[in-house]
Amino acid sequence: MLLGFGRFAVRHWVRYLPHHSLSFWRGQAVAVASVTVAGLLRFILDRYLAGMPFLTFFPAVFVASMWGGGLAGICALFLSSLMAALAWLGLKEDVYLVVNIWIAVMAFWVFGGLVIVVAILFRALVSAMEHANVVAREMQHRVGNLLSVVVGVSHQTARTATTVEEYKTIFEARLVALARSQQLAVANREIPRDLQTLIHQVLEPFGLDRFVISGPKACVISDIGSSVALLANELGTNAVKYGALSVPEGHASLRWTVEHARVTLRWREMDGPPVTAPARYGFGSTLLQNAFAAEQGSVSIAFKPDGVECVLMFAAMADMAAC
Repeated sequence: MLLGFGRFAVRHWVRYLPHHSLSFWRGQAVAVASVTVAGLLRFILDRYLAGMPFLTFFPAVFVASMWGGGLAGICALFLSSLMAALAWLGLKEDVYLVVNIWIAVMAFWVFGGLVIVVAILFRALVSAMEHANVVAREMQHRVGNLLSVVVGVSHQTARTATTVEEYKTIFEARLVALARSQQLAVANREIPRDLQTLIHQVLEPFGLDRFVISGPKACVISDIGSSVALLANELGTNAVKYGALSVPEGHASLRWTVEHARVTLRWREMDGPPVTAPARYGFGSTLLQNAFAAEQGSVSIAFKPDGVECVLMFAAMADMAAC
């Protein structure tokens, strides 16, 4: 029962933890706020906590470490010991009492240090659990998308094939291309650096005859290339499921420009069914908007009535010869 409650608590608390490390000063602000609250609580409970000057400060150290990181925990530990020593231990002239105060402060530092270590380990555990949940949701999302793409490719092939043998040949070739594009949509060392080659390989299973692809030569970094592959795959999948590629007459264009070693790529769907913005954003939309790290690039999506439009901006290699 306790184990079940612990798992529930971890799942509940994880949503309130910052998913990225706070800046140094924000962490210190968390530490100051935690110690201030602990000091006020200690003052309110003063009559009940005689002889226990540090009791309310242990939670403050834990909270600061959980939300602000190790440095925030150390800051909270220092401020807590200073506040408790001055407010409740006081300045003593007797050597014996001074020694006792120092022993109490050092003991608080020892146990407070253990609290910081526990908080950091707990934070790592919670982050690992959250990462595992995200990976599981992504895998579930990918499997569902993959099945939808296979069905879409099958329908598209059936519309153009005139015989069973022709259908079999085209369908098998597109399945092989789909498998290759799925490999490119995850971190892969064999991702081509040339943007046009990358786009062609990712979109091949959707039928390149349904795309207008144009742009100058651009050489992308491997890490960014995997994100571009993921985005192109996700956009193609959504187009097959809901957008322009879900109907025979629909098509899409991918055009990009390069300026100052930065690529602006525009995805535009045309001649598809009417588009309405989704009532809520699912995991796929979240995946699209978070495919790039903040310093790598950005993604913006517009659900226009005549077709979805997505603009990707990301860094390119200045040396085109590297492709």
